[in-house]
Amino acid sequence: MTAFKALLVNGLINCVSEVLLLPRHPRAYWIGLLIYAASFLLVAVADFDRTTSVARGYYCAFVAFVLPLRATPMQTGGPFADRPLEYFSVLISGLINPVFLIYVALASAERTGRAIRALRVIVPLMIPFCWVVFHYERYDPREGHFLWILGMLLVLYSDRLASGAVTGKWRAA
Repeated sequence: MTAFKALLVNGLINCVSEVLLLPRHPRAYWIGLLIYAASFLLVAVADFDRTTSVARGYYCAFVAFVLPLRATPMQTGGPFADRPLEYFSVLISGLINPVFLIYVALASAERTGRAIRALRVIVPLMIPFCWVVFHYERYDPREGHFLWILGMLLVLYSDRLASGAVTGKWRAA
């Protein structure tokens, strides 16, 4: 049965990469993209005080992207009034997905160079800004948030996992 599952997964990965005309990437890349996409459907955060108040990943991504465009710390009575650190953190958090998708587009086009190396560093450095927002808004991260991070890290570093660099010294990207 496990051999059938492995064959099915391999076939699905090959089919998707051929249909989309994307280069074949290591299995970890595709698994990471699948986890990343699925994380948007899962609960990403819960209210610290009331566990019944939850938000799914797609909602969090939308709000983090749009809210800094509509409200600023300079607005009186706005959500960021006198809280510039929270505003900056939401702004950075809202840019994580677009920056990550730029990386995916460049990686799919088999681009190499400084942009890919820079994005591999920038995306993980942006993630802690979500935690600043969680602190200000008193949110607890849930399974969607952790799978979102796991999916991105698998995609970002899949070539290193596939090359066996995890067990030895990491090569320069």
